[in-house]
Amino acid sequence: MARTKEIQFGRYDNGVTTVKLSSWRHFAKFISRDIQKYVGYIFRGQARFSWKIESSFDRLMRRKKSEEENLDIHLQAF
Repeated sequence: MARTKEIQFGRYDNGVTTVKLSSWRHFAKFISRDIQKYVGYIFRGQARFSWKIESSFDRLMRRKKSEEENLDIHLQAF
């Protein structure tokens, strides 16, 4: 029986590479062994490179324009 690869690198497309892990157990290994060698690596935490980087709160507020006042109150609390 063929053994599943722990870490599989997908194609490189427009500055983004897809990496599939056969299990979450291999995540720490991937980070420590493969990612740390790339000096310019940036993890966005997004499924698509074209998506704007914004917080969940910002996305929620964009959907609820009538609640923009709450954003100011929330920011003032900090």
